[in-house]
Amino acid sequence: MTPRFPPIEKRFKKGTSGNPYGRPCLTGKEVFEITNAIFELLLRAKYKDRSVLIKLKKIRDILNEK
Repeated sequence: MTPRFPPIEKRFKKGTSGNPYGRPCLTGKEVFEITNAIFELLLRAKYKDRSVLIKLKKIRDILNEK
């Protein structure tokens, strides 16, 4: 069985990335929603809400991995 390749005109040109546009950026609305959610968690943590403190610790651990 011979391998199938896309037609020559559809193939990537040499030196071109497989994803030329890269990962899409977050919109302003998405950044606002994420920031708002984190601030809400911080306000609830101020009043010693244990479940919120656990969530914030998980977020901190994820950010420290990056």
